Amino acid sequence: MTLIKDFEKYIKNISSKDKIAVLHDTDPDGICSAVIIAKTLQKLKNKKITYRSGLAEKKLSGKIQKILKRKGITKLIILDISSDQDLENLRKVSKKIDVLILDHHKIYFNKKIKNVLLIKPQLISKYKPYEYCTAKLAYDLCSRLVEIKDMDWIAATASIADIAHKPWKEWLKKVFKRNKIKMKKDLFKTKPGKLASMISSAEVSDKKNVAKCYQIIYNANSLKQAFTKELKKIKKKVDKELKRLIKGFKKSEKYKSLYIYEITSKIEGIKSPLSTILGLKYPHRTIVIISRKGSKARISARRGDKEVAVNSLLEKAARDLPAANAGGHVPSAGATISVRDYPKFKKRLIEEYSRLENK
Repeated sequence: MTLIKDFEKYIKNISSKDKIAVLHDTDPDGICSAVIIAKTLQKLKNKKITYRSGLAEKKLSGKIQKILKRKGITKLIILDISSDQDLENLRKVSKKIDVLILDHHKIYFNKKIKNVLLIKPQLISKYKPYEYCTAKLAYDLCSRLVEIKDMDWIAATASIADIAHKPWKEWLKKVFKRNKIKMKKDLFKTKPGKLASMISSAEVSDKKNVAKCYQIIYNANSLKQAFTKELKKIKKKVDKELKRLIKGFKKSEKYKSLYIYEITSKIEGIKSPLSTILGLKYPHRTIVIISRKGSKARISARRGDKEVAVNSLLEKAARDLPAANAGGHVPSAGATISVRDYPKFKKRLIEEYSRLENK
Protein backbone atom coordinates (compact mmCIF):
# COMPACT_ATOMS: atom_id res chain seq x y z
CA MET A 1 0.00 0.00 0.00
CA THR A 2 3.00 2.31 0.39
CA LEU A 3 3.34 2.80 -3.37
CA ILE A 4 -0.36 3.63 -3.67
CA LYS A 5 -0.01 6.25 -0.93
CA ASP A 6 3.08 7.58 -2.74
CA PHE A 7 1.02 7.89 -5.91
CA GLU A 8 -1.69 9.84 -4.10
CA LYS A 9 0.96 12.08 -2.56
CA TYR A 10 2.62 12.69 -5.95
CA ILE A 11 -0.66 13.78 -7.56
CA LYS A 12 -1.86 15.83 -4.56
CA ASN A 13 1.48 17.66 -4.36
CA ILE A 14 1.20 18.96 -7.93
CA SER A 15 0.94 22.73 -7.57
CA SER A 16 -0.33 25.50 -9.81
CA LYS A 17 3.29 26.40 -10.57
CA ASP A 18 4.25 22.92 -11.78
CA LYS A 19 4.63 22.22 -15.48
CA ILE A 20 3.62 18.66 -16.31
CA ALA A 21 4.69 16.46 -19.20
CA VAL A 22 3.04 13.16 -20.11
CA LEU A 23 4.99 10.68 -22.24
CA HIS A 24 3.25 7.48 -23.29
CA ASP A 25 3.37 4.46 -25.55
CA THR A 26 1.73 4.97 -28.95
CA ASP A 27 -0.64 1.99 -28.75
CA PRO A 28 -4.28 2.12 -27.49
CA ASP A 29 -3.23 1.41 -23.89
CA GLY A 30 -0.64 4.19 -23.93
CA ILE A 31 -3.06 6.68 -25.49
CA CYS A 32 -5.95 5.77 -23.19
CA SER A 33 -3.80 5.93 -20.04
CA ALA A 34 -2.55 9.38 -21.09
CA VAL A 35 -6.13 10.61 -21.50
CA ILE A 36 -7.14 9.23 -18.10
CA ILE A 37 -4.20 10.93 -16.36
CA ALA A 38 -4.70 14.24 -18.18
CA LYS A 39 -8.46 14.35 -17.50
CA THR A 40 -7.93 13.36 -13.86
CA LEU A 41 -5.53 16.27 -13.37
CA GLN A 42 -8.09 18.55 -15.01
CA LYS A 43 -10.84 17.32 -12.67
CA LEU A 44 -8.84 17.14 -9.47
CA LYS A 45 -6.44 20.06 -9.81
CA ASN A 46 -8.01 22.12 -12.62
CA LYS A 47 -4.60 21.66 -14.18
CA LYS A 48 -3.75 21.13 -17.85
CA ILE A 49 -0.61 19.32 -18.91
CA THR A 50 2.10 21.42 -20.55
CA TYR A 51 3.46 18.80 -22.94
CA ARG A 52 2.34 15.40 -24.20
CA SER A 53 3.99 13.03 -26.64
CA GLY A 54 3.82 9.42 -27.72
CA LEU A 55 7.23 7.74 -27.63
CA ALA A 56 7.48 5.38 -30.60
CA GLU A 57 11.05 4.36 -29.69
CA LYS A 58 10.15 4.12 -25.97
CA LYS A 59 13.29 5.93 -24.83
CA LEU A 60 13.95 9.22 -23.05
CA SER A 61 16.18 10.37 -25.90
CA GLY A 62 18.39 13.45 -25.90
CA LYS A 63 15.79 15.17 -28.10
CA ILE A 64 13.02 14.54 -25.55
CA GLN A 65 15.27 15.71 -22.71
CA LYS A 66 15.92 19.00 -24.53
CA ILE A 67 12.17 19.53 -25.02
CA LEU A 68 11.48 18.89 -21.32
CA LYS A 69 14.19 21.38 -20.36
CA ARG A 70 13.02 24.03 -22.83
CA LYS A 71 9.43 23.79 -21.58
CA GLY A 72 10.52 24.00 -17.94
CA ILE A 73 8.92 20.68 -16.98
CA THR A 74 8.94 19.96 -13.23
CA LYS A 75 6.75 16.84 -13.19
CA LEU A 76 7.01 13.99 -15.70
CA ILE A 77 4.49 11.16 -15.95
CA ILE A 78 5.53 8.19 -18.09
CA LEU A 79 2.85 5.70 -19.10
CA ASP A 80 3.03 2.17 -20.53
CA ILE A 81 6.79 2.45 -21.13
CA SER A 82 9.35 0.43 -19.17
CA SER A 83 11.68 3.34 -18.49
CA ASP A 84 13.40 1.26 -15.80
CA GLN A 85 14.98 -0.46 -18.82
CA ASP A 86 16.43 2.90 -19.91
CA LEU A 87 18.27 3.66 -16.66
CA GLU A 88 20.94 6.03 -17.95
CA ASN A 89 18.43 8.44 -19.46
CA LEU A 90 15.96 8.02 -16.59
CA ARG A 91 18.63 9.06 -14.08
CA LYS A 92 19.55 12.10 -16.19
CA VAL A 93 15.92 13.25 -16.38
CA SER A 94 15.18 12.63 -12.69
CA LYS A 95 18.03 14.89 -11.53
CA LYS A 96 15.82 17.94 -12.07
CA ILE A 97 12.33 16.50 -12.63
CA ASP A 98 10.03 14.46 -10.36
CA VAL A 99 9.13 11.34 -12.34
CA LEU A 100 6.10 9.06 -12.00
CA ILE A 101 6.08 5.85 -14.05
CA LEU A 102 2.90 3.77 -14.41
CA ASP A 103 3.68 0.67 -16.43
CA HIS A 104 2.62 -2.97 -16.76
CA HIS A 105 5.72 -4.57 -18.22
CA LYS A 106 8.11 -6.74 -16.24
CA ILE A 107 10.41 -5.13 -13.67
CA TYR A 108 13.84 -4.39 -15.12
CA PHE A 109 15.29 -2.48 -12.15
CA ASN A 110 13.96 -2.91 -8.62
CA LYS A 111 16.13 -0.47 -6.69
CA LYS A 112 14.82 2.96 -5.74
CA ILE A 113 15.97 5.92 -7.84
CA LYS A 114 15.86 9.40 -6.35
CA ASN A 115 12.90 11.47 -7.62
CA VAL A 116 11.41 8.44 -9.41
CA LEU A 117 8.18 6.72 -8.36
CA LEU A 118 7.76 3.44 -10.26
CA ILE A 119 4.45 1.58 -10.01
CA LYS A 120 3.72 -1.71 -11.75
CA PRO A 121 0.82 -4.13 -11.09
CA GLN A 122 3.10 -6.81 -9.65
CA LEU A 123 4.31 -4.31 -7.03
CA ILE A 124 0.86 -3.43 -5.70
CA SER A 125 -1.46 -6.31 -6.59
CA LYS A 126 -1.77 -10.07 -7.10
CA TYR A 127 -2.08 -9.68 -10.86
CA LYS A 128 0.55 -10.43 -13.46
CA PRO A 129 1.68 -7.44 -15.55
CA TYR A 130 0.08 -8.65 -18.78
CA GLU A 131 -3.27 -9.01 -16.96
CA TYR A 132 -3.41 -5.39 -15.79
CA CYS A 133 -2.91 -2.81 -18.53
CA THR A 134 -1.63 0.68 -17.77
CA ALA A 135 -4.90 2.45 -18.51
CA LYS A 136 -6.77 0.21 -16.02
CA LEU A 137 -3.97 0.75 -13.50
CA ALA A 138 -4.20 4.53 -13.99
CA TYR A 139 -7.99 4.40 -13.76
CA ASP A 140 -7.94 2.42 -10.50
CA LEU A 141 -5.32 4.66 -8.89
CA CYS A 142 -6.97 7.91 -10.01
CA SER A 143 -10.38 6.66 -8.84
CA ARG A 144 -9.03 6.79 -5.29
CA LEU A 145 -8.60 10.55 -5.64
CA VAL A 146 -11.58 11.72 -7.67
CA GLU A 147 -14.80 10.36 -9.24
CA ILE A 148 -13.95 9.30 -12.82
CA LYS A 149 -16.62 6.73 -13.69
CA ASP A 150 -17.26 8.76 -16.84
CA MET A 151 -13.87 7.47 -18.05
CA ASP A 152 -14.50 3.76 -17.40
CA TRP A 153 -15.11 3.07 -21.12
CA ILE A 154 -11.61 4.43 -21.86
CA ALA A 155 -9.99 1.96 -19.45
CA ALA A 156 -12.21 -0.83 -20.83
CA THR A 157 -11.11 -0.02 -24.40
CA ALA A 158 -7.45 -0.32 -23.40
CA SER A 159 -8.02 -3.55 -21.46
CA ILE A 160 -9.58 -5.16 -24.51
CA ALA A 161 -6.90 -3.78 -26.83
CA ASP A 162 -4.14 -5.31 -24.67
CA ILE A 163 -6.06 -8.58 -24.19
CA ALA A 164 -5.77 -7.84 -20.47
CA HIS A 165 -9.43 -8.31 -19.62
CA LYS A 166 -9.72 -11.83 -18.16
CA PRO A 167 -9.37 -10.81 -14.47
CA TRP A 168 -11.81 -7.95 -14.96
CA LYS A 169 -14.91 -9.70 -16.30
CA GLU A 170 -17.21 -8.48 -13.52
CA TRP A 171 -15.85 -4.93 -13.79
CA LEU A 172 -16.34 -5.00 -17.58
CA LYS A 173 -19.94 -6.15 -17.13
CA LYS A 174 -20.58 -3.09 -14.92
CA VAL A 175 -18.87 -0.77 -17.42
CA PHE A 176 -20.91 -2.19 -20.28
CA LYS A 177 -24.14 -1.89 -18.28
CA ARG A 178 -23.42 1.70 -17.20
CA ASN A 179 -22.62 2.74 -20.76
CA LYS A 180 -25.45 0.66 -22.31
CA ILE A 181 -23.02 -1.44 -24.34
CA LYS A 182 -24.04 -4.86 -25.62
CA MET A 183 -21.74 -7.63 -24.33
CA LYS A 184 -20.44 -10.20 -26.84
CA LYS A 185 -18.29 -13.31 -26.49
CA ASP A 186 -15.63 -11.79 -28.75
CA LEU A 187 -14.87 -8.50 -26.99
CA PHE A 188 -13.26 -7.09 -30.12
CA LYS A 189 -16.73 -7.14 -31.68
CA THR A 190 -18.15 -4.92 -28.92
CA LYS A 191 -18.06 -1.13 -29.25
CA PRO A 192 -15.01 -0.65 -26.96
CA GLY A 193 -13.29 -3.48 -28.86
CA LYS A 194 -14.04 -1.85 -32.20
CA LEU A 195 -12.71 1.46 -30.90
CA ALA A 196 -9.54 -0.32 -29.72
CA SER A 197 -9.08 -1.69 -33.25
CA MET A 198 -9.65 1.75 -34.76
CA ILE A 199 -7.02 3.36 -32.52
CA SER A 200 -4.59 0.55 -33.30
CA SER A 201 -5.22 0.91 -37.05
CA ALA A 202 -4.68 4.66 -36.88
CA GLU A 203 -1.43 4.22 -34.94
CA VAL A 204 0.08 1.64 -37.30
CA SER A 205 -1.04 3.58 -40.37
CA ASP A 206 0.85 6.74 -39.37
CA LYS A 207 2.46 7.70 -36.05
CA LYS A 208 1.13 11.24 -36.61
CA ASN A 209 -2.32 9.78 -35.92
CA VAL A 210 -1.37 9.12 -32.29
CA ALA A 211 -1.91 12.79 -31.40
CA LYS A 212 -5.24 12.76 -33.28
CA CYS A 213 -6.41 9.65 -31.40
CA TYR A 214 -5.42 11.20 -28.08
CA GLN A 215 -7.41 14.35 -28.88
CA ILE A 216 -10.44 12.39 -30.09
CA ILE A 217 -10.58 10.30 -26.88
CA TYR A 218 -9.85 13.33 -24.68
CA ASN A 219 -12.66 15.39 -26.26
CA ALA A 220 -15.20 12.54 -26.29
CA ASN A 221 -17.73 12.71 -23.48
CA SER A 222 -18.95 9.21 -24.35
CA LEU A 223 -17.87 6.12 -26.23
CA LYS A 224 -20.19 7.01 -29.11
CA GLN A 225 -18.45 10.36 -29.63
CA ALA A 226 -15.09 8.60 -30.11
CA PHE A 227 -16.24 6.93 -33.33
CA THR A 228 -15.20 9.43 -36.00
CA LYS A 229 -15.39 9.14 -39.80
CA GLU A 230 -11.63 9.59 -40.02
CA LEU A 231 -10.90 6.61 -37.74
CA LYS A 232 -13.41 4.43 -39.60
CA LYS A 233 -11.79 5.28 -42.96
CA ILE A 234 -8.29 4.42 -41.70
CA LYS A 235 -9.48 1.11 -40.24
CA LYS A 236 -11.03 0.07 -43.55
CA LYS A 237 -7.69 0.61 -45.31
CA VAL A 238 -5.71 -1.29 -42.65
CA ASP A 239 -8.22 -4.19 -42.59
CA LYS A 240 -7.71 -4.72 -46.33
CA GLU A 241 -3.93 -5.00 -45.85
CA LEU A 242 -4.33 -7.28 -42.82
CA LYS A 243 -6.47 -9.65 -44.87
CA ARG A 244 -3.69 -9.93 -47.47
CA LEU A 245 -0.99 -10.57 -44.87
CA ILE A 246 -3.04 -13.12 -42.89
CA LYS A 247 -3.44 -15.09 -46.13
CA GLY A 248 0.34 -14.99 -46.64
CA PHE A 249 1.09 -16.40 -43.16
CA LYS A 250 1.09 -19.93 -44.59
CA LYS A 251 4.43 -19.08 -46.28
CA SER A 252 6.18 -18.35 -42.97
CA GLU A 253 9.25 -20.35 -41.86
CA LYS A 254 8.48 -23.09 -39.32
CA TYR A 255 10.75 -24.43 -36.60
CA LYS A 256 8.49 -26.80 -34.68
CA SER A 257 6.01 -24.40 -32.98
CA LEU A 258 8.07 -21.29 -33.88
CA TYR A 259 6.79 -19.42 -36.92
CA ILE A 260 8.93 -16.64 -38.42
CA TYR A 261 7.00 -14.49 -40.87
CA GLU A 262 8.85 -11.79 -42.82
CA ILE A 263 6.46 -9.25 -44.29
CA THR A 264 6.58 -6.31 -46.67
CA SER A 265 3.91 -3.65 -46.37
CA LYS A 266 3.42 0.03 -47.10
CA ILE A 267 1.81 0.26 -43.65
CA GLU A 268 4.94 0.22 -41.50
CA GLY A 269 3.40 -0.64 -38.13
CA ILE A 270 0.99 -3.30 -39.32
CA LYS A 271 3.07 -6.10 -37.79
CA SER A 272 1.62 -5.37 -34.34
CA PRO A 273 -2.12 -5.87 -35.10
CA LEU A 274 -1.18 -8.69 -37.50
CA SER A 275 0.69 -10.55 -34.76
CA THR A 276 -2.19 -9.97 -32.32
CA ILE A 277 -4.72 -11.46 -34.77
CA LEU A 278 -2.48 -14.43 -35.55
CA GLY A 279 -1.65 -14.89 -31.85
CA LEU A 280 -5.35 -15.15 -31.02
CA LYS A 281 -5.98 -17.48 -33.97
CA TYR A 282 -3.02 -19.76 -33.17
CA PRO A 283 -2.50 -19.55 -29.39
CA HIS A 284 -0.20 -22.61 -29.26
CA ARG A 285 2.28 -21.21 -31.77
CA THR A 286 5.08 -18.76 -31.14
CA ILE A 287 4.66 -16.19 -33.90
CA VAL A 288 7.45 -13.76 -34.77
CA ILE A 289 6.80 -11.17 -37.45
CA ILE A 290 9.62 -9.16 -39.02
CA SER A 291 9.29 -5.99 -41.05
CA ARG A 292 12.37 -4.33 -42.55
CA LYS A 293 12.55 -0.70 -43.58
CA GLY A 294 15.75 1.22 -44.27
CA SER A 295 18.40 0.33 -41.72
CA LYS A 296 15.95 -1.05 -39.13
CA ALA A 297 14.23 -4.39 -38.65
CA ARG A 298 11.18 -4.28 -36.41
CA ILE A 299 9.91 -7.41 -34.74
CA SER A 300 6.61 -8.31 -33.12
CA ALA A 301 6.06 -11.60 -31.25
CA ARG A 302 3.03 -13.38 -29.75
CA ARG A 303 2.32 -16.59 -27.81
CA GLY A 304 -1.35 -16.78 -26.84
CA ASP A 305 -1.14 -19.66 -24.36
CA LYS A 306 1.83 -18.03 -22.55
CA GLU A 307 3.81 -21.29 -22.64
CA VAL A 308 6.77 -19.32 -24.00
CA ALA A 309 7.72 -15.89 -22.61
CA VAL A 310 8.23 -14.00 -25.86
CA ASN A 311 9.56 -10.90 -24.05
CA SER A 312 12.50 -12.91 -22.67
CA LEU A 313 12.90 -14.71 -26.01
CA LEU A 314 13.35 -11.45 -27.93
CA GLU A 315 15.54 -9.92 -25.23
CA LYS A 316 17.93 -12.89 -25.37
CA ALA A 317 18.04 -12.89 -29.16
CA ALA A 318 18.76 -9.13 -29.21
CA ARG A 319 21.27 -9.11 -26.34
CA ASP A 320 24.41 -7.04 -26.94
CA LEU A 321 23.37 -6.08 -30.47
CA PRO A 322 24.24 -2.40 -31.14
CA ALA A 323 21.24 -0.03 -30.84
CA ALA A 324 18.89 -2.98 -30.21
CA ASN A 325 15.77 -2.59 -28.09
CA ALA A 326 13.57 -5.48 -26.97
CA GLY A 327 10.91 -6.10 -24.35
CA GLY A 328 7.23 -6.42 -23.60
CA HIS A 329 5.04 -9.03 -21.95
CA VAL A 330 5.04 -12.82 -21.63
CA PRO A 331 2.40 -13.27 -24.38
CA SER A 332 3.29 -10.22 -26.50
CA ALA A 333 6.56 -8.39 -27.14
CA GLY A 334 8.50 -6.36 -29.67
CA ALA A 335 12.02 -5.49 -30.71
CA THR A 336 13.93 -3.15 -32.99
CA ILE A 337 17.35 -4.06 -34.35
CA SER A 338 19.70 -3.03 -37.14
CA VAL A 339 19.01 -4.79 -40.47
CA ARG A 340 22.66 -5.85 -40.65
CA ASP A 341 22.23 -7.65 -37.31
CA TYR A 342 19.09 -9.49 -38.39
CA PRO A 343 20.86 -12.73 -39.51
CA LYS A 344 22.56 -12.95 -36.10
CA PHE A 345 19.29 -12.15 -34.32
CA LYS A 346 17.40 -14.79 -36.29
CA LYS A 347 20.05 -17.45 -35.62
CA ARG A 348 19.94 -16.70 -31.89
CA LEU A 349 16.14 -16.70 -31.93
CA ILE A 350 15.97 -20.19 -33.44
CA GLU A 351 18.71 -21.53 -31.15
CA GLU A 352 17.11 -20.08 -28.01
CA TYR A 353 13.71 -21.41 -29.01
CA SER A 354 15.14 -24.86 -29.67
CA ARG A 355 16.77 -24.79 -26.23
CA LEU A 356 13.44 -23.88 -24.59
CA GLU A 357 11.58 -26.67 -26.40
CA ASN A 358 14.20 -29.24 -25.40
CA LYS A 359 14.05 -28.38 -21.69
